[in-house]
Amino acid sequence: MTHNPYAPPTAPLAVAPAVTAPSEPNRLVQRACVLIWCQAALTVVQQAFLARLVIKRSGVPFAAEIGLVIGVLLGILITWWITTKLRAGRNWMRLLLTVLYTLGWVIRLANWDSLKRTVANLIANPIEGLIVALSWILSLCIVVLINTPSARAWFAAMKANQSSEA
Repeated sequence: MTHNPYAPPTAPLAVAPAVTAPSEPNRLVQRACVLIWCQAALTVVQQAFLARLVIKRSGVPFAAEIGLVIGVLLGILITWWITTKLRAGRNWMRLLLTVLYTLGWVIRLANWDSLKRTVANLIANPIEGLIVALSWILSLCIVVLINTPSARAWFAAMKANQSSEA
């Protein structure tokens, strides 16, 4: 037979091994999701205290209660969405949470006058101060947990698995 220069190559092709991501979420990501739910519960408690204060000052209990219920329902929905995306290994959610938490800390710390007023209010109301302090600690723990090397590797494996399936 004569050699055809236009024929496709006849060398065997190597098949890349399939990348399999773990079926379960990373343990640290799971813990971060639990802490996100704890932070949401703290926010609900804080908002309940705030609603009680609004009711005392304005004398309109129904509006404050309706606002609290709507806010709690929206908070639960958003928290569920965040934790679902984290458990599914969506790296963009990890990055989004890291950026938003960091921006929140920077903005609070950069606005010195507001920070002084906040500290004075928290000293006047120690329960709210404890809730805010716990919320800050939880947010720091969440960012640390989702950015550990093993969590980042898990997110990268999940991303590689998602791109190989597409």
